[in-house]
Amino acid sequence: MKTAKNNQAIPRFTHLSRAWYGPANLPALRKDGIVDQVTFGLYFADGGCDAEMCMSWHWLVGNEAGVARIEAFADSFALFARPELKRVFGRLARLAKDAADRMAPAGFCALLAECGFEDATPVRR
Repeated sequence: MKTAKNNQAIPRFTHLSRAWYGPANLPALRKDGIVDQVTFGLYFADGGCDAEMCMSWHWLVGNEAGVARIEAFADSFALFARPELKRVFGRLARLAKDAADRMAPAGFCALLAECGFEDATPVRR
């Protein structure tokens, strides 16, 4: 939700397995072969988002740690044109195939942080 008070969208991400609610949510996803997820996008400081997408790691035979796959709903397609995402996709595009196949969620989170995304993962203190 955009408000007059703060309409500046902030690039952020959350890493599901690091979140305090991760252990409760991951078992249901694992039934679908998803090992972990990182949700990222542009969020408003006072709530809501402009667009978001998810990088999911899917279990595959021979790569039980999971292989990354990006997922986005149609209302987030505009995010692909934003400079923040162009930096992320540019970095992903330059990965060697074996490095891309082995990219772990923590590595993707580090890449997002290097591209200016804030880690908004809610963790227990």
